[in-house]
Amino acid sequence: MELKDKLKFSSLAVGAGLVALAQRPFFLLLAAIGLYYSSDTILGVVPLKPFELSEAMAGAKEATLAAAGLVVAIVSVSAFKHAKRLDLELAASAEISLISSDLINVLTTYGIYCQKILELKDRFAIRYHPDLHPVAREKLDEDLRQEWAILLTRVREISADRDEIWSLIRRILGVFQKHQPVLGSRILTPIMLERAQFHLEAVANAATFPVPERDHNLVEFMRVFMVLGVPSVHRYVQVERRHKTKLLGYLGGASSIGSSTIAPRSVLNAGRMAWKLMRLRE
Repeated sequence: MELKDKLKFSSLAVGAGLVALAQRPFFLLLAAIGLYYSSDTILGVVPLKPFELSEAMAGAKEATLAAAGLVVAIVSVSAFKHAKRLDLELAASAEISLISSDLINVLTTYGIYCQKILELKDRFAIRYHPDLHPVAREKLDEDLRQEWAILLTRVREISADRDEIWSLIRRILGVFQKHQPVLGSRILTPIMLERAQFHLEAVANAATFPVPERDHNLVEFMRVFMVLGVPSVHRYVQVERRHKTKLLGYLGGASSIGSSTIAPRSVLNAGRMAWKLMRLRE
């Protein structure tokens, strides 16, 4: 991960922790007390003293009861809206988390295939080395046939995953459309989803490496693959390495919607995460 990306994700982690800290009831109470005692300077309004407020409430019991009832009604409506919003946020979070999980499976399958096909290519090239002993060549041919047979059993899964990576992009767009009301009230979550979509499109566009059909012959496929296929595999590996961490990072950040409502982030944990990100090697 590049330094600018480390700084970006670290600042997001610390910023989210500070925002969550500022929303804690204790700090809101401190802010209210500070505003109460400095309202004369800030707002130009002299607040009632505590004993004056008590006397006013005792002298107007009906008004006090009406005000108390209004406060209870406001709190009840706010609690209902908060619970409803939490349900919507958790529903969006569940869909984003599922996209992230499916993406990891797809990228893992791609990575295994690229690694295996390149290893198979290297071993296939060794077969034609003039100094290779005939017995060793015969043993190598047997190993290549077995490895090729195993690889062909995964071809259908790889081809399906090639379509799946584009469906993941459509699913991200579907999250925008389906959860627009709750996403529209957030600042960072829509931005993170947009960035995740950008990096996912980059990976999808690079996944153009050739995949053999189940009836392909090893020798025929490798002759074409070594000329045309190897560069595309190397290009995908480079693109995947460059975008994977950012992609999963943005999806992970977007999927945290709702969790911060249930359990606000800890500043200490956010700082610890930022420190770990900064220590990641390139």
